[in-house]
Amino acid sequence: MNSKEYSSSKAQSMAVLDALQLTLRTRTLESKSIEPILMIELDCEYDACFMGLESEIYKQIIDYFRVMLV
Repeated sequence: MNSKEYSSSKAQSMAVLDALQLTLRTRTLESKSIEPILMIELDCEYDACFMGLESEIYKQIIDYFRVMLV
């Protein structure tokens, strides 16, 4: 999770989710923002839902698992 080898936070977060074998559902929400707003739901023992700008949401997922996996 702390590796610098990933090209983006999206690639890094997808690698974390794959390693944890978590399924996700992604939806684009309606908004007036130029940048898409995404809602990502994770199906696991403790269901999680992330909402935010596409440029920020994957970093939020990485930060979430940094805390949860300590």
